[in-house]
Amino acid sequence: MGEKIPEAWLTLEKRLIAYHEEKRVDILPFKQLETISATCGIFDRGELIQAVQFLHDLGAVQFFDTDFLRDMIVIYPQWIVDVMACLVTVHQGAVKDGKMLLKDISKVWEDYPSELHPWLLRLTEEFDLTCSLPDEEASIVPCLLPDGEPQYDWPHADPRKNIRESMTVYKFQYLPAVSFIEHR
Repeated sequence: MGEKIPEAWLTLEKRLIAYHEEKRVDILPFKQLETISATCGIFDRGELIQAVQFLHDLGAVQFFDTDFLRDMIVIYPQWIVDVMACLVTVHQGAVKDGKMLLKDISKVWEDYPSELHPWLLRLTEEFDLTCSLPDEEASIVPCLLPDGEPQYDWPHADPRKNIRESMTVYKFQYLPAVSFIEHR
């Protein structure tokens, strides 16, 4: 409250809303955003990043300043929800037992341009909806993993037979609130 916001930033927000409504475009290449921002009086890239981050914090746009994702800006945030719903769905889809083969990515996002598919996959990783498997052309979708623990006949660790134990650690940026019930 009481914070002064540059008028150019607010003008940029209005122009992006109008652009979405006129062109029916939900996502823009950052280069195109630079062109639009110049019409609002924002010429410096540093100021543009500040303006976009401000609009992101307001929820007006979605921008992820990571090496891979910063090339695009989502000017209609509902679009991200729609993208995620293609992956996390109750309908039978390309994800089987929580695993999505990368060759099936075009089935998941069939309504989106194929050149966006790698970006969309990275976006799902940003939201911790997928985790890439380093040794496979696949990603795990944790929320779609089967409920029960898989039953495997694992050999016991024995260094003399070169049998080792391994462990998987999932790291999330956040964990949802969980209530624990004590069983007696």
